[in-house]
Amino acid sequence: MSISNQCHESLVHCPAKDLQCSWKGKRAERNTHEETCNFQQLRPILSQLIKVTTQQSTEIQQLSLQIEQQKTEAQKQINALRKDITLLIDQQSTETSSKLQNEYETFKKEVTQTIDKRCTDFNATISKISQDTQKQSNGIKQSNIENPPQSNETITTNQSTTEVKKTEHRIASAQLSNDAIWIQTTTNVAGVQGSGNALNRLSNPLGIDVDDQQTVYIADRNNHRIVQWQAGATTGQIIAGGKPPGIGYDQLNMPTDVKVDRETNSIYICDSRNRRILKGSLQNPSDMLPIIENVDCFRLAIDNKKTLYFSDIKSHQVKRYRSGKLEVVAGKSDAGDGLDQLDDPRFVCVDQHHSVYVTDLNNHRVMKWANGSKKGVVVAGGKDRGNGMKQLSYPQGLFVDGSGNIFVADHGNNRIMRWCNGVSSIVIGQTTQEEQTNSINLPTGLSIDQANNIYVANVKDHLIQRFSLQAKN
Repeated sequence: MSISNQCHESLVHCPAKDLQCSWKGKRAERNTHEETCNFQQLRPILSQLIKVTTQQSTEIQQLSLQIEQQKTEAQKQINALRKDITLLIDQQSTETSSKLQNEYETFKKEVTQTIDKRCTDFNATISKISQDTQKQSNGIKQSNIENPPQSNETITTNQSTTEVKKTEHRIASAQLSNDAIWIQTTTNVAGVQGSGNALNRLSNPLGIDVDDQQTVYIADRNNHRIVQWQAGATTGQIIAGGKPPGIGYDQLNMPTDVKVDRETNSIYICDSRNRRILKGSLQNPSDMLPIIENVDCFRLAIDNKKTLYFSDIKSHQVKRYRSGKLEVVAGKSDAGDGLDQLDDPRFVCVDQHHSVYVTDLNNHRVMKWANGSKKGVVVAGGKDRGNGMKQLSYPQGLFVDGSGNIFVADHGNNRIMRWCNGVSSIVIGQTTQEEQTNSINLPTGLSIDQANNIYVANVKDHLIQRFSLQAKN
C-alpha cells in the first residue's frame, strides 16, 4: 500500500463570521467570496449600529441607576411626610379632646344651673302651696268653730277637693240623670266632609281628646299628624308630625290615638306603625321623645296618678307603664272570648279606682278589669254581634264617667250606646239599621267634655262631630 505525502489544504472562514456569515472554503477562494459577501458589505453599518446599541445600553444602565436613586429619595420623603402627618393628627386629636372636654364642662355647668333653678322654683311652689293650704285649713277650722256643722258629714279639705276636681277632669263629667237626652243634630267641630290634608280637613281621624276649653286633639291617622282644633275654629293647627311618614322624632306613621294632660302640659301619642309611644310638652310639642318602643300600641289612657295604659293589639292585652316597667293588666297573650282573654282590644279607660275598661272588638263587648284582677267581667254587649239593645257590633270608642256611666261607640251599628247600672240606651243614632239617620258614620274615637257634650270621630266622613246635651226645661 502506497502512502501519499501530500497534505490537505486547511479551510478558512469568511471574515464576516462575526456577523453571522456561514461561508467556509479554501484560502484562495476567500477574496472572491469577500467581494460578494453581503455581511462583509454591511459591516460599516452594522458596526455603527452596534456602537449605538452599546451606547444606548450604557445610558439605560445609567438611567436605571438614577431611577433607583430617585426611588430611594422618594421613599425617604414619604417616610418623613408620614411622620409629619402622624404628629399633626396627634396634635389635632389632643386639641379636639381638649375642646370636647371644655364643651362638656360648659354643658354640665349649664345643666346643673338649670336643675338647681328648677329645684328652687319647685321648692318655692311647694312652700307656697303649703302656706295656702295651711291658711285655708285654718280658715275652715275657724269657720267650723263659728258655725259648727249640723250633721256628721266629713268636711272636705282643699287638698282633697283639688284631687276630686283632677279626677273629674280625666274620667268624669258633671252628674248625669238616667233620662239625659242628647240633641241628635250634629255640630261639626273639626274637618269638612271628605278626606284631605289641608288644615281644614282630616283623613281617617281615630283617637280624640277634649280639654276643659273644648279644644279637640285629633290623631289624624292618614295625614300622619296630630291636630289641635280650638273651639269655634275653622282650621286646625298641626302640633306633631305633618311630614311624610318616617321614624324621626318629628315624624309620625299612622298615629291612632292622642291624650293630653293639661295639669302637666304633656301630650302622649300612639305612633302605631313606628311601634312606639311618644311624649312631649304642649308648650313645645315638636320636641317629642319615645317613652315606650317596640310595642303594637293602638289606644291610650291615663289614670289619676299619671300612669299610662295602652292596648296592644298583637298580644291582645292591655298594658300599664309604671316606674319604667310594663305590666299586663288585662288579657292573656293569645286571643279568645274567655273572661281572662281579649280579641283585638281597642279603646281603654281607667276609673278612679284604677279599674280598666276596654272595648273588645272581635268579641263585641266591653270588659272591666278590677285593679289586680286576673279576670274581667262583661259590662256591655257580649251577646254576640248584633244591633239589639244589649248587643254591640265591633265596639270602638269608650268613655267612663265618674258615676260609672259607660259610653260606647258602636262602630258597626253607627250609634253611641250608654250603659247605666246595667241598663242600655241609645244616645245617638237609632235602634235598627232601617231607622238609622246616618248622623254618624263608622264612629271610632269618643270623648265627653265637662258639659257632657259628646264628641265623635266620624271615620267615614272624616269629621269630628259634637252632640250637645239637651237642657232640661
